[in-house]
Amino acid sequence: MRSSTSTRSVGLGWNGTAGHQHWDTAASVSGGLLGGDQNLVRSSAQYDRLLSDPWTNGRNTWAFRSYIAGVSSFRGDLLLQSRYFAGDELLRGFRTGEISPYAVEDLTDSSGTRFHATPAGADLLTAVNTEYRVPVAPRTNAAAFFDIGSGWLLPNWLGPQRPTLLTGTNGLLRASTGIELQWQVPLVEQPLRRDLVLNLLRLAKSLLLPDGSHFNAPDRRLAWGWALGSLF
Repeated sequence: MRSSTSTRSVGLGWNGTAGHQHWDTAASVSGGLLGGDQNLVRSSAQYDRLLSDPWTNGRNTWAFRSYIAGVSSFRGDLLLQSRYFAGDELLRGFRTGEISPYAVEDLTDSSGTRFHATPAGADLLTAVNTEYRVPVAPRTNAAAFFDIGSGWLLPNWLGPQRPTLLTGTNGLLRASTGIELQWQVPLVEQPLRRDLVLNLLRLAKSLLLPDGSHFNAPDRRLAWGWALGSLF
C-alpha cells in the first residue's frame, strides 16, 4: 500500500475589482508531464458584490457572493485527501465535511463485519451567500444572512476506484440563515465574526446501512460559530 504521494503542479489565476464588485478565478494542473503521482485538474471561480441600500441612504449594505469549485482526476484515482471537505467557510452552521456526501465503509474484525458512514468529500462545490449589513458601533456591523449550496461526488471525475455512497446524500442542498456580529479587529484589520445559525436545509434523517444498522446524520439544527477573517 502506498503510504505517501508526491505532487507537482502549475497553476494560474486572475482576479479583478470594479467598483464594489470583485471576481477571482483560478486553475491548476498536477501530475502528467509535470511528474508526481497525483494527476488532477482544479478550478474555482468566485464573484462578490456590495450594494448600498437606497432605503437607508446607503447606511446599510447588501452583500452577495457566488462560488463554484471542482477537482477531477485525468488519470488514476482522485484520492480522499484531494477532495473538498467544506464546512462553514462556505455555509455557516455546517462543520467540516458536512456539505459533502457520505460513503459506506465496512470494518472487519474478530467480531465480524460492521458498516459505518463517513464523509466522502466532494469533487464539485457550489455556494451562494447573501448578507444585509447594518453598522451598530464603530468598527462593528450586525448582519442577517442566508447561505445555500451543495457538494457532489461525481463518479466520472474520480478514476476507477469509487466509494459506495449513501443514497440521498450526494448533491443534497443545504441552507442556513441567522445573524452575525462582525467586529473589525485593530492592527490585523480583519473581522472577528460571531454568529447564531439556523440550518434550514440539512441532512436530518436516519439512513439504513447494509448490515441493517442506521446512520443518524450529524447536521445540527442550531449552531453557534465564530471565525477570524471575512467570509467574502
